[in-house]
Amino acid sequence: MSDPREAVYNQIRKSCSAESVDSVLLCVKMLHTCNVLEGQITRGLAEYGVSMQAFNVLCLLEDVPDHSLSLTDLSRLLFTTPANITGLVDSVSKHGWVERVAHPVDRRVKLARLLPAGLKALEGMKPTQEGSSIQITSPLSAREQQTLTKLLDKWRLSL
Repeated sequence: MSDPREAVYNQIRKSCSAESVDSVLLCVKMLHTCNVLEGQITRGLAEYGVSMQAFNVLCLLEDVPDHSLSLTDLSRLLFTTPANITGLVDSVSKHGWVERVAHPVDRRVKLARLLPAGLKALEGMKPTQEGSSIQITSPLSAREQQTLTKLLDKWRLSL
């Protein structure tokens, strides 16, 4: 299968120094791959009307005590801006899955709390997301998936 982005990669090969070409290609290909992965996973979640990031908000809230996190903590955990978290929480709130509540001690802090309807919605979304992940990674053997995971962890932790 030919890659439609090969023209971009060839231009990079021509324009970068010999010392940087592999690094630049790796970064560009990683970004392209991330965009493709996000699109495919989001398509799988489209029947629920949520993006991958919104799904991640629900999963994070599911895994913490009281199913509540501050909006600041959510933005930090998802590596996104507070403004983006506001939009994500708004999107899942419209479905009745999450509510905003005041922090019990610090009234300046807003919490996002997962509601029972959100837990129920996650029960349906998780198999869809897992199925998408299995399909997306199927070209790689189990060993290749494990190796790639270790390499990505090493790279991410160095940044």
